[in-house]
Amino acid sequence: MRLKIIVIALSLLTVLSTAVGLFSFYASLKEAAFAEDHIVSGQHLHDVENAFSLLIEHYKRIAQTMASQKALAAVLENPDTTHMSAANGILDLFNTHMETSVCYLMNRRGTTVASSNRGSTESFVEKNYAFRPYFKTAITGKPGIYAALGVTSGKRGIYFSHPVIQPGDDTPIGVVAVKQDIEMLEKRFMSVQDAAQNRFRHITIITDPNGIIFASDRKALLYQSLWPFEEKGRKGLAASKQFGQGPWPWSGFRKIAADQAVDTDGTQYRIHTDAIGLMPGWQIVHMSDQAAISTRARASFFQAAGYALVVIFIMIGAGTILLNRLAAKEIARRKVTSKQLRESKERYQLIFENSPLGILHYDQKGVIVACNDSLAKIIGTPIERLIGFHMLASMPPGDAREAVASSLKMSESRFSVTYRTVTGNKEIIIRAVLKRIETQDGTVIGGIGIFEDISEAARSQAALESNEERFRQIFNHMGTCVAVYEGVDHGKDFIFKDINPAGATVGKLDREAHIGRSVQEVYPGVHELGLFEVLKRVWQTGQAEHLPLTVYQDQRIAIWIENYVCKLPSGEIIAVYDDITGKKQAEEENRQLTNQLRQLQKIEAIGVLAGGIAHDFNNILFPIIGLTEMLIEDIPKGGPIQKSLREILAGAARARDLVRQILAFSRQADQEVKPVRVQDVLREVLRLVRPSLPATIDIRSRIDDACGLVMADPTQIHQVALNLITNAYHAMAETGGMLEIILEPTALHLSDLADPAMDSGDYVCLAVSDTGYGMSGETLDRIFDPYFTTKDKDKGTGLGLSVVHGIVKSHGGDIQVESTSGQGSIFRVYLPIRASSIHDSENGEIEKTPGGDERILLIDDEPSIVKMMQPMLERLGYRVTARTSSIEALEAFNANPDQFDLLLTDMTMPQMTGLELTKRVKQIRPNIRTVICSGFSEYINEKKAKEIGIHGFVMKPVVKTDLAKAIRKALDAS
Repeated sequence: MRLKIIVIALSLLTVLSTAVGLFSFYASLKEAAFAEDHIVSGQHLHDVENAFSLLIEHYKRIAQTMASQKALAAVLENPDTTHMSAANGILDLFNTHMETSVCYLMNRRGTTVASSNRGSTESFVEKNYAFRPYFKTAITGKPGIYAALGVTSGKRGIYFSHPVIQPGDDTPIGVVAVKQDIEMLEKRFMSVQDAAQNRFRHITIITDPNGIIFASDRKALLYQSLWPFEEKGRKGLAASKQFGQGPWPWSGFRKIAADQAVDTDGTQYRIHTDAIGLMPGWQIVHMSDQAAISTRARASFFQAAGYALVVIFIMIGAGTILLNRLAAKEIARRKVTSKQLRESKERYQLIFENSPLGILHYDQKGVIVACNDSLAKIIGTPIERLIGFHMLASMPPGDAREAVASSLKMSESRFSVTYRTVTGNKEIIIRAVLKRIETQDGTVIGGIGIFEDISEAARSQAALESNEERFRQIFNHMGTCVAVYEGVDHGKDFIFKDINPAGATVGKLDREAHIGRSVQEVYPGVHELGLFEVLKRVWQTGQAEHLPLTVYQDQRIAIWIENYVCKLPSGEIIAVYDDITGKKQAEEENRQLTNQLRQLQKIEAIGVLAGGIAHDFNNILFPIIGLTEMLIEDIPKGGPIQKSLREILAGAARARDLVRQILAFSRQADQEVKPVRVQDVLREVLRLVRPSLPATIDIRSRIDDACGLVMADPTQIHQVALNLITNAYHAMAETGGMLEIILEPTALHLSDLADPAMDSGDYVCLAVSDTGYGMSGETLDRIFDPYFTTKDKDKGTGLGLSVVHGIVKSHGGDIQVESTSGQGSIFRVYLPIRASSIHDSENGEIEKTPGGDERILLIDDEPSIVKMMQPMLERLGYRVTARTSSIEALEAFNANPDQFDLLLTDMTMPQMTGLELTKRVKQIRPNIRTVICSGFSEYINEKKAKEIGIHGFVMKPVVKTDLAKAIRKALDAS
């Protein structure tokens, strides 16, 4: 009795402890079920987000590649038939081979110019989508992504846009857009749900920032609001046209906690959300039925508890019936083994019946003894026709059949074969794996065969290879440069994986010289360019970057390039760039020409100013010279006063020559070729420049007065000497030195002449040397080129030496240069001697100043000139009537035209110029003799004066003798 009580007590304690254990076990199972749901849901969210991100990245690259096609940019600039055909061809190519719904091109106003669906009723051509955010984003220069309901097609899709930009210009001229329907992503949702539906009830949703359901594995939920939606937001959504005109009813889901929601039926769900990184504000929402999770936990508990109860009863039985311990253990073991065998068979049968692979069993003779539905579907033969038939009956004749026949001879334990066959009217590709089955003693009792339809995989592989070849052709024939890099050593260096021919051509290396080598090794200047740091940042962040137009330079090449760098999902880095060196060089040349034109305009303006100053200065000099000449005539010869007056006259003559130089500079004086003493011109130049040179420059000169005369324009010889001396000064401006000027006669023989156009004989040699920085051989070859200069922008135009060269050559001479870098330069100018003295070139006769008794009407607006000229002419015997106004002079002439024999007028006067006055006078009396006296020849010269019937033309300031000759010549003209 006591033993019975003990056994009962032990049994009760056992039952109680078992109940507590079972409750704890159930709680742990429930917790594990919810934890497993969390993991499964998280993995599902990750799979969906990854699929969505891969889809976005894929079509972003397609839009970017389309935008780089030059034919699309060309049709935006010139939408003629040829360009439109090329653009449509590219859109069709991308639409067909990139598996897009539609590809189209929009101009900067948002109107569709070209589209791959142009022939359908849903065509986008000539339709304006400027209101779409993807256009508004791309037209500012940034890629755009936008999900919406199609206005034309009524289908949901994601739109990918990219700006079309001309090389070297950051302003978009249009936008390319790619649309991809969303159904492909929903299929991805369904496949994920089906895999888990045996254990969980899932709902997967993608919402926009307003909470509108855009995609879901439950079609009934589309275009509904996941959570309660405000009326104000509803109006804004309708205005955006993103999901049509509505309405957008509430789906009925309400949040009851941060991670829990309930539907209209009262079913509670656990909420899992994940943001879509590439589309801000968009979310993926995954909802799990909590009741289904609890049900699964209970099922697992009861299944496991059954084993526990058996163990309990065995333990109780073993404690109660000690004598039958061994028998009970054996019975329990057999029960467990039987159950495991049954469960193993059930699992195998479940796999056998539900496997997507075709499975069959055959005996040692090759006769099929069992097969599943999948095999019947794959080979297109019902199960009842397969069982009992030999395996080879299901295979077509050929090598594959022979191979299977050989495998049935059991020479190999495992055999694999791939073959083609026809089921119905469709050819398929099958891969079969045969495995023989043996007993433990090695006896072969048959085998198992697994058959798989790999037609779709084979077609996908072929399509992949075709697409890869297509991309390779695009890659190889693109005019834009593309380089593919692989990051190594955790992104510390990058090696070339590929580069297209355009990129290799720009780098002046073949493709093989790039592949497998570090970018730092192939292009040492990549750090200075800034590209290496961009590669590192893109590798680390995955964010695409633009490296603006920059100069790349190393010992081999120097080019202007602009880089666009992005990272592929594979981890590879892509750099797209263009060489626009030619364009930049053209821009630089244009800038230099513009600067040169501006400099010439400055020089021309200075010339105009110089001409005006020279005109006024001539009016001042003219009375000085005239009055001085008359004073010299009135004062007794040989006295000190007359000597002083002659010095005044000589100074005025030098001033007159200086004015002529100014007029020559401003192109307002004609070239005057006459016998010139270069010695006098050179001394005048030295007097002019010596005060302006710093004390650090030592000037030495040696001028041989025995040099003969040259036939030249003194102003141009002055310009030659001044230019050479100024250049020598600039070469020594910073360091100082010695400037030496030598003028001496020399004889040149045929062997000494560098220019075959020159003749041998006597020459004047002007040598100007300096101890400055000298010139290199390359510079010496170009010093006489127009606009070439080694000076700073504010110190030279590049015209000086070219002008000197032209002057010397026009005088039958030559200029030679010797220079060494760092050791100074010497310029030698050779001018041919035409006469040994003034008397050699002139008759030497002293001409008398001619006069007369004719009547002259004198007009000049300067009273000082009139006061000087009237007595000067009267001393020559002429009768002079003077006026300081051209109007008054015309009135005096009109009153008595026959009273005057000659009109002597200034050119530039207010109210009426001398030229106009002359024309008016000649209208009154055509045969009147006229002489014009002008301070500069911008509007008139001797040649023009003769063409319009003027008999004489003199330049101010004119000496009495020259004026008298001009008047006498005009009066004596027939």
